[in-house]
Amino acid sequence: MELPSLDEASFPSQFECMECGLREALLWRLHGVISAKRFTEWRRWRCPSRGGDVSIIVPLASAGDLARVQAIYAHHVLHGTGSFEEIPPGPSGDASSPRRRTGAGLPYLVAEKNGAVIGYAYVGVYRTHTVYRHTAEDLVYRAPDSAGQGAGRALLGQIITQSAAAGYRELVAIIGGSGNSASIGLHCALGFRDVGTLRNVGKKFRRWLDTVIMQLTITG
Repeated sequence: MELPSLDEASFPSQFECMECGLREALLWRLHGVISAKRFTEWRRWRCPSRGGDVSIIVPLASAGDLARVQAIYAHHVLHGTGSFEEIPPGPSGDASSPRRRTGAGLPYLVAEKNGAVIGYAYVGVYRTHTVYRHTAEDLVYRAPDSAGQGAGRALLGQIITQSAAAGYRELVAIIGGSGNSASIGLHCALGFRDVGTLRNVGKKFRRWLDTVIMQLTITG
């Protein structure tokens, strides 16, 4: 994709935030046109919270919260590439995973705004072999109508903090689709680095999809 022919000084006034629908911001950062500091300042300026406070609830507070989590995930399965599933799991499937994960001491968080769940995030086991016991995988999903409200950033920030407290050293994000700029940008903004891309490993919506692997060292 060709980069816009603008200098850095004109950048902030020309574009909307990628979380509001465009990808140019992330492209400028990834191609080194703007600095990490400039990118972060611009994101904060363009994407203020749009009213109401976002709070984090641990664990899921009610069966209603769990139903909302299921609905959010089903949307991503049916309409996005963040999940490589093609059929949303039923109530007897992945729905019980929050309780399984929190029961195992793994962080599982819900973002709530004005009493409504607008996103969730959790930590999963990266690999089952014991040598991977200090590495975990993070997963973040937000409601489709919650862009720009700070849910993703708040959730991932808390996931990082709680994962460190739980004794993990590395967090890995396996992001569906190299064009998933919202998720890539979120992880980049919180310190993750791009460590590789697996090309054409999935096929969904009749097109081949990459997975982008990002990593953050959270404890020494």
